[in-house]
Amino acid sequence: MASESTSRSADDEPLDTLVARAVALHRANDLDAAEATYRDILQRAPKHPDALHLLGTIHGQRGDYVTAARLIQEALDQHRDPAYFADLGRALFEMGEFVRSLAAQEAALALNPRFGPAHFNRGRSLMEMARFQDAVDAYTQAIECGQADAVAFRNRGSARQGAGDLEGAIADYRHALQLNPQYLDALLGLSLLTLLTGDLANGWPLYEVRAGVKGTMYRWPADQPLWDGKSPLEGKRILLHAEQGLGDTIQFCRYAKLVAQRGAYVILEVQRELLPLVSGLPGAAVVVARGDPLPPFDLHCPLLGLPMRFGTTLETIPSPGRYLHTPAHLVARWRKLLGKRTRPRVALVWSGSTLHVRDAKRSIQLAQILPFLPEGIEYIGLQKEPRPHDREVLAGQSLVRNIGAQLRDFADTAAVCEICDALVAVDTSVVHLAGALLRPAMVLLPRDPDWRWMLQREDSPWYPTLRLLRQDSHGDWASALRKMQGALRTLTGDSSAIPPPRQEGNR
Repeated sequence: MASESTSRSADDEPLDTLVARAVALHRANDLDAAEATYRDILQRAPKHPDALHLLGTIHGQRGDYVTAARLIQEALDQHRDPAYFADLGRALFEMGEFVRSLAAQEAALALNPRFGPAHFNRGRSLMEMARFQDAVDAYTQAIECGQADAVAFRNRGSARQGAGDLEGAIADYRHALQLNPQYLDALLGLSLLTLLTGDLANGWPLYEVRAGVKGTMYRWPADQPLWDGKSPLEGKRILLHAEQGLGDTIQFCRYAKLVAQRGAYVILEVQRELLPLVSGLPGAAVVVARGDPLPPFDLHCPLLGLPMRFGTTLETIPSPGRYLHTPAHLVARWRKLLGKRTRPRVALVWSGSTLHVRDAKRSIQLAQILPFLPEGIEYIGLQKEPRPHDREVLAGQSLVRNIGAQLRDFADTAAVCEICDALVAVDTSVVHLAGALLRPAMVLLPRDPDWRWMLQREDSPWYPTLRLLRQDSHGDWASALRKMQGALRTLTGDSSAIPPPRQEGNR
């Protein structure tokens, strides 16, 4: 009986009053009650634009962006409102439809050129399209139109960084932090930019903020205290644990030796895929796969926290030479599987995981690379799961032999790297693997690379055998691939274009 009474009262209530009540519930974040009220409105007025629009935003808040976009479009069919277009653009953005999202924001601005949210969301779409200076302009307009909050300044800082205005980016990150000192995303952006410029001494302490930023690191649920880098380690058992990707683990596991030199018994926890390679790492008394039982320990520290604790600068990066070793039987196995080497042999990796936050910037299609691969070289693809368009290209060519499906683990990948003359790869964990094995490798990098590759330089202080091939402008893979092409041509004659392996024991 109560539900019938409620229904009758809703039917009798003026629509404007019902809309106001629904909006109040929505603003109070009572999404279920707000949704029910919007649906009551739509039962009485099926094309009510505000109800359609706001019901769509509820679906967006719940992550159902397809339904959100459909409902908001239905609202727009009834009434063209800048807020409707802006929210449609937000839903399309979350669906990865950046071009359509941009068009929706621009439609909002055509109706109201001073509509700050549309300028802001236009900036987000432009960022995803690598139109960094346009994104800077969009965020500037958003700020001038009333969106002058910490998020807008942080986002403009990121856009300025992409556009190459590093001083402007730093200023925006700092302004965002003035507006909100607890805004960890701005502090993380400032830390990564500081590291990118090579200012490691100031970058590492700032980078500690990553522990509070969702999605940046694996958090070890330890009851034991975190090592601060100062307390004595003599006679202590310390757990060093992987916190980010496979490449990060490979890059920073070198610090196990430095920790052991302070008298600690080092327990190293790594991703299971790395266990065969990292077992026997200098300094690590025990190596354990994540998820397996651990020996007792007194202290713990995430791997990427170690550079700060050791005061690492560009001049003091630990360079232990070759610090990973491939099982000899695997090298022999793959030498047999690949057959007799009759010409230079080069391994290729042209894309990484689609789940990686930088995948759109770092990965290339095989079709882009093929025209730049000189003949006279045997090319071995290491792609374990080629993307659909790459599978089609692989099937229609004979220059690249992809063996990714035969690679059982990282140790197999290491063995193939050992018997190739060089590796050409985008910024993936295989690059770190080659560097830790002291194998020659060329790294294809976007204009705005990950912080560890810094800017402008062609070498890496982390890995002496890597050569960095950078885009000349954003999205211009052809420029990086031409550099690769020139270096590969030397493999059939003078191989000086690829840096020779340094001897172990450097620094």
